[in-house]
Amino acid sequence: MKKELLSWTNRIVSVFLVCLGIFVLVYSNRKLEFGSATNPKGGFTPIVFSSGLIIFGTINTIFEFIKKPEIPEKLKNIHWNKWIIYMAECALYVFLINKVGYFIDTAIILFAMIKLSGAKGWLKPLLVTLATAFLLFAMFNYAMKIVLPKASWF
Repeated sequence: MKKELLSWTNRIVSVFLVCLGIFVLVYSNRKLEFGSATNPKGGFTPIVFSSGLIIFGTINTIFEFIKKPEIPEKLKNIHWNKWIIYMAECALYVFLINKVGYFIDTAIILFAMIKLSGAKGWLKPLLVTLATAFLLFAMFNYAMKIVLPKASWF
């Protein structure tokens, strides 16, 4: 089953991209004004790009269904268990950011991702995690004046 699904990966992705383009085009047409090339409104860019995605995605989908399905070389050596854990960590990050705040959430999840990727020891990954979380916090808060979520208990 896994090999059969992996051999259909390019087809699945190409169909998904066409569907995404159709969704964005329909949504943009209903909810946003198009404007014109000289005076674009909020729907101009999504409508133009989703139209291009539909056109080129359809062409790609046709070619993917014409050729023989094969497992892409890049997918042959993926550790799927780690990939699933990474995706779960990303979902957990989004879920927790408003509850525990940016800094704590980023530090915990980033540290877990660094350790999952095979980093040795504890000190170096911890220092990289704290430095990255602090630098991003400083960049957003001070340089760009964007307030990141803080823990509700602070």
